[in-house]
Amino acid sequence: MHTVNRVQAGRSAVLALVPFAVVTLALAQDVGDGFDPGANRTVEALALQPDGKVLLGGEFTELGGMERHHVGRVQSDGSLDLGFNPRANGRVSALSLQPDGSVVLGGSFTQVGGVARQRIARVHPDGSLDAAFNPGANNAVNAVKLQVDGKVLLGGRFSQVDGQPRMNIARLHPDGTVDSGFNPGASSDVMSLVVQADGKVLVGGLFSQVAGQPRQGIARLLPDGSLDADFAPATNGAIVALAVQADGKILLGGTFNAVEGQQRRGIARLHPDGSLDLDFAPSFINTGTFALVSVSALVVQPDGKVLVGGSFAEVDGETRLNTARLLPDGSLDTVFDAGMTDAAVVALARQGDGKILVGGRFSLLGGQRRLCVGRLQPDGGVEFDPGPIFADRFEEQPRCASGFGASDRRLKTGVVPLYKTPAGIQLYSFRYLGGQTTFTGPMAQDLLADPRHAHAVHRGSDGYYRVDYEALGLPVDASGSP
Repeated sequence: MHTVNRVQAGRSAVLALVPFAVVTLALAQDVGDGFDPGANRTVEALALQPDGKVLLGGEFTELGGMERHHVGRVQSDGSLDLGFNPRANGRVSALSLQPDGSVVLGGSFTQVGGVARQRIARVHPDGSLDAAFNPGANNAVNAVKLQVDGKVLLGGRFSQVDGQPRMNIARLHPDGTVDSGFNPGASSDVMSLVVQADGKVLVGGLFSQVAGQPRQGIARLLPDGSLDADFAPATNGAIVALAVQADGKILLGGTFNAVEGQQRRGIARLHPDGSLDLDFAPSFINTGTFALVSVSALVVQPDGKVLVGGSFAEVDGETRLNTARLLPDGSLDTVFDAGMTDAAVVALARQGDGKILVGGRFSLLGGQRRLCVGRLQPDGGVEFDPGPIFADRFEEQPRCASGFGASDRRLKTGVVPLYKTPAGIQLYSFRYLGGQTTFTGPMAQDLLADPRHAHAVHRGSDGYYRVDYEALGLPVDASGSP
């Protein structure tokens, strides 16, 4: 039996590499630095500090192999920042970094550092709680955005902030008190907020009204919180992500199928006046009979290209699994290909060197093992780390809590039949699309065709098949025999 001993954040992980698990490890010529913190559940929010450290928020309770409840920070190389541990007792959905290094948190928590904080809190640069900042919301905070004047915008599913009526959107003064002059109100959840250069505020979500006027999923507010009456595009679904280009055009991401009556699946672009940009029409598709395209993250690069994260399988007819990059005209950037990413991407952030931080529900990023968080090279390649090496057997290894292992033939390349197990399961060697490691495992399509094994196959929300190895009775024992 082969073993790899890897020390990470104060622990030693010993992993068995057996013939069933891994056949060959193909190392890249240019090995990256292996940014691989690892979280045990979804990473929903990312924020990059000027010193290169990375803030993370989400559903996780472990990060870098150590206890970190829903919020943490890692060094630029991915190792855990041991001195930063705010400890929220519930999900952190939003992070906003202030110029002094303090961090505003939004989510579903009711405590931070063991002290009562109702879904909104601020921590100092060292992670300790800011005792003077305590507005409180009576339900979830989904979005937090800092204005240049230090005021803080909140979006979510609340009806009160600091005891004052505020329907799903509010603004705080820098000290955490409610801005009494800002009270537009939205009829349902606010999911995304962006402040334009002119101080106007873009609002995206699930609502049908803002400030008492019809607004389907998107609205724009004037700096004082009153509704921009001249901006009224309409979508038929939720707006989850917003981004503004240098030319003032507005990118929308979400779960819609149409904008202004024109077909747009999950992504669209508006002119600054709110009219639809008819020339920007990338084709995003998700597989499966009822598969829905969802775009959850948008980042505009300095060169005008657009990074896109979410749940999708194809862009402009090319396979792109949950991450893609578009050219400024909306067509697919064919140079950027992150390969096999097995579940939804929820958050993206771009570093100054062009590398891309990725958070979500995945256990594979770019064909490499990455639990809920990882980093891509500027061309989409994952930063490769030769250890630890995992098999196509997610139930045997720690993974992001997001479904079964991806075993769909459509997601694999270099497939070579090997042998059958005593139970009649055909095993193959293969690589995931975009990956460098060779694995051994079954194909979901084979199992579906066999009534003895079809029960172990599940279709994911992206339309691709997952396999429950435990249900097949395929444990990997100490001897290395499947």
